[in-house]
Amino acid sequence: MSSPPVTNVAAVSAGRTSAVVTVALLGNPNTGKSTLFTALAGIPTRIANYPGVTVERKTGRLTHQGTAIDLVDLPGTYSLAARGPDEQVVVDVLAGRIADAPAPECVVAVVDATNLERNLYLTSQVLEAGRPVVVALTLVDEALARGIEIDTATLARRLGCPIVPVVAPRGTGIAALKDAILAASGGPPPAAPDLGGHLATVDPARPAEARQAIARYAWIDEVLAGVVRHGVPGARRTGAVIDAVLTHRLWGTVVFTLTMLSLFASIFWVATPLMDLIAALIDGIADRVAGVLPPGAIRSLVVDGVLAGVGGVLVFLPQIALLFFFIAVLEGCGYLARAAFLMDRLLVGVGLSGKSFVPLLSSFACAIPGIMATRTIENRRDRLLTILVAPFMSCSA
Repeated sequence: MSSPPVTNVAAVSAGRTSAVVTVALLGNPNTGKSTLFTALAGIPTRIANYPGVTVERKTGRLTHQGTAIDLVDLPGTYSLAARGPDEQVVVDVLAGRIADAPAPECVVAVVDATNLERNLYLTSQVLEAGRPVVVALTLVDEALARGIEIDTATLARRLGCPIVPVVAPRGTGIAALKDAILAASGGPPPAAPDLGGHLATVDPARPAEARQAIARYAWIDEVLAGVVRHGVPGARRTGAVIDAVLTHRLWGTVVFTLTMLSLFASIFWVATPLMDLIAALIDGIADRVAGVLPPGAIRSLVVDGVLAGVGGVLVFLPQIALLFFFIAVLEGCGYLARAAFLMDRLLVGVGLSGKSFVPLLSSFACAIPGIMATRTIENRRDRLLTILVAPFMSCSA
């Protein structure tokens, strides 16, 4: 997979007047967008909420070819229809309508190479936003393993913007992507997709939104014609076998049960000695303080109030820290996503979805981060129900 040569970066940087280039990172959920953000800018340097909403705002800064770049990781979304708060934030950021959030000089559209048709729906809308666009083609190694070959040069010509294949975990293509970002920033935007001819073939009796979607997918089919070739995939990978087991109705449930039992048993076995140590330490400090201070209100305040109160909180710290550590490990290896898929069948029966699983699991440590984690649930009803259920989980405290 290759892309057209990038414009001379030094010449473009020399002609730019702004000291910092603002770049928005946009894509569907689960396309490797967060991994790409980390590969480009490292851990987010600033995490806050956008004004008036609970949608998280993550930004990071990098320097390339002497130019500072502010990278904004926009919420994952499938379209710019603005049906929910996340999509509305994306639309407002692209339009420059949010205070203290400069309009991006370039948009990096993150596209999953294993599912171009679905991902290009959002990309086609981004092309209409009037901003310079660079397509970061992620998961190209996964696509090659499935026998999918993409003619990126032809695809870039049809989209009217540069395409850079990347494998973010290995750092492949990251330098080329930075070059493409600088070359595109401040330049002319690509031409918007011409949907007129496709709209003319759609039944006018259909709702306007449905007609737009049909025309957009017809345009995508036209763009992808002859671009994607499906060869013979390699031997079935170990990962595919593991996925089949972890999401199986029977064996997946067995693995899930054993995993959860192991998780909570490990927390109990490992945390108990640490909790006893902290309790003994606090008691020892309290005894020493009680021996120094004379009987009275001051000693009671310090010993029975401050030290007892602090100790009552600190004693649960090992449990909470270990639970979040194990959750991070399970999330990092990809198991939580499979567990959420598996739990969807069960949670649907009580009016929730599989996406409620991770927030509810986090609530076993503390309900507050569990409630904060519900921001990843797109459906407002499911999000509110999960928030209401989270405090009923068996909190460590």
